[in-house]
Amino acid sequence: MKLFVKHVSIFALAQMAAGLIAFAYSVVTARILGVTEYGLFQVLLSMNALALAFTLPLNFAVVHCAGVTEEKERDIVTGEFLKVAFLGSVSMVTLLLLAAPFLTAFFKISQFGVILNVGVLIIANALTTVFYGRLQGEKRFVLFSWIRVIQTVAVLILGVFLMKVGLSSSGAIAGYYLGMILVLVFFLSQSKMYAWQKGYSHIQNELKSVTWIVFCVWTVMMLDNIPMMMARGRLSEVMSGYYASVYNLRNAIWPLAYAVILPFYSHSLEKTQDETMMFRQAVRMLLFLGGGFVVVGLAFAKPLFHFLYGAKFSEASYLMSFYGVVILAEIVMLLLMFFEIAKGKMSVTRIILPLAVLGVALYLWGAEIEGLLAAPVLAAFSYFLIFALSDAQKPARP
Repeated sequence: MKLFVKHVSIFALAQMAAGLIAFAYSVVTARILGVTEYGLFQVLLSMNALALAFTLPLNFAVVHCAGVTEEKERDIVTGEFLKVAFLGSVSMVTLLLLAAPFLTAFFKISQFGVILNVGVLIIANALTTVFYGRLQGEKRFVLFSWIRVIQTVAVLILGVFLMKVGLSSSGAIAGYYLGMILVLVFFLSQSKMYAWQKGYSHIQNELKSVTWIVFCVWTVMMLDNIPMMMARGRLSEVMSGYYASVYNLRNAIWPLAYAVILPFYSHSLEKTQDETMMFRQAVRMLLFLGGGFVVVGLAFAKPLFHFLYGAKFSEASYLMSFYGVVILAEIVMLLLMFFEIAKGKMSVTRIILPLAVLGVALYLWGAEIEGLLAAPVLAAFSYFLIFALSDAQKPARP
């Protein structure tokens, strides 16, 4: 338990630093781009995040494999995941480009190159995710944390420069993948981090665990990002910009939430750990994070928005406390999912129901900004209901 708390503390401090820098970048981006262009910028990030329904779970998969695989096999495992990351992300980019005519029309995008920029970001994100997962699985949280901080600083510098020279939202996106490319150059120069070998035999042995991780993260990503995309398509450009300003605030919470969830999952793989005690402590940490966000939104939203985004975004401040409830519901939902994966109790029903609730809620209320905020909360609560009603004495699946 003490080791778990130590790793959470180290990880949280670095994630806080990286998160603050990333948040500063998004705030500067809002001030440079303005309300309507900032809405487009956040939609592009949502496209990337939905593609991470495939690539982001690679992080959790590598965490799992690096945690249970013998040290001499880890380089081979990393190499196999790098191949999967590249092929999978290229496939996602291909689908994105095929859908480009629809996306440019629905999201009011004037240039095809903007979509192409997102494609480059997806590939770079997939590859860096594998290396970060390797470090986390080996519990090398200090090295992981330093590299994350360096990456976010590079993104801030490069992105602001590109926007200042007139590349607007495309430059903002380019800042992200250029920072990732710098990190990739470092990782690829470390020969002991990966090894190439034909086939995927080591990954195949982990498919069952990886599959549930993929579906669970994908489900939460849908709840987090589909409303932002719907805002751009169904609301006015100004209102979608307002939604983007509260949607951006998730960057202040998710890094810290992952700083709790990832070490919890990594330690839960060790049978000697007191999983129930860790779970309860993790829940308390997440409730503190999400609850604090809601309290700040209730007490200081208007001056905070004016300070962060400027006067043009002040009218969106009333949405902050509502969005805090969204974030709280999502981070607790992801933790519960990982808890059930660890206990062997995850099922398809527990994934399908929240997505069905999300779809119905967006269909009924998606034309209003308040409805876009309510939909993911209702979806998450449908999962909470299943979790609460599940038989605590039901034996775990083998």
